[in-house]
Amino acid sequence: QCQKPLDKHLHALGGVQAGSDGLAILLRRAGSCHGQLGVGDTADRFRPEFARIPGVAIACGNYHSLCLDSRGRVFTSGYNAFGQLGVGDYTLRDNWVIGAYDMCGIAGGAGHSASMNAFGGLFTWGLNDSGQMGDGTTVSKSLLKHIPSHPYTTGLWTGSSSHHSAALSNKPIMLY
Repeated sequence: QCQKPLDKHLHALGGVQAGSDGLAILLRRAGSCHGQLGVGDTADRFRPEFARIPGVAIACGNYHSLCLDSRGRVFTSGYNAFGQLGVGDYTLRDNWVIGAYDMCGIAGGAGHSASMNAFGGLFTWGLNDSGQMGDGTTVSKSLLKHIPSHPYTTGLWTGSSSHHSAALSNKPIMLY
C-alpha cells in the first residue's frame, strides 16, 4: 500500500480507482463544484478530496461522477441538467444516489453516462444532442435506455469532454 504524499499536480485528475478495500479518490480542478464529489455539498475544493465510496471502478463526466460497486450498483452524483445521473429527474445531487443495477462497466461523458452489464448489454442516459446515446435519436433521457449492441461487447468508453461514446467488442467496434 502506497503511503507516499500525493503529487501537487494531481488536483487536475478526475478520479482514481484504488485497491480491493473499495475506496476511491475523487479529485477535481479548481472552479465551480456541482456536487460531483458526492460529499454532501457543492463547495469548491482546492486539495484532493477523499470520498469514501463503495466502489471498484469510477468514471467522471464534465460535472458528474459514477461509481460501480462490487454488487453491480452504479452510484452517481453531481450536475444533472441533462439526466446524466440516471435517476429519472434533472436535480443536482451532492450525495451518491443509485442510478443503475446489475452492471459491470461504467463511463461518463460530457453530459451523458453509459454502463454495461455482464451479458454485454449497453445502457446510456443523459444528454443526447449529438446522438451520443446511440439510440438513433437526439432526445435526452433521464433514465437508462438499453442500446442494442453486439452480443460480444467487452467494454465501453465515453470521453468526459466529448459528445460521443464507443463500445468495445471482440468483433468490430461500435461508435455512437
